[in-house]
Amino acid sequence: MLKRIVIGTCVVTAGMMTLFGVYTAIEKHREKIMGGRLMKVQYRFTQEYND
Repeated sequence: MLKRIVIGTCVVTAGMMTLFGVYTAIEKHREKIMGGRLMKVQYRFTQEYND
């Protein structure tokens, strides 16, 4: 029983690492096409401006 739990945990961990690696590779490919590094930007305004 313990052997199955360990194997299952290893399979899940390997799957998560594979997905992370694929995501990282795709993002690097997109960055290379764009010619720069992609960054997430969140703009927050502290004042309301009346136009």
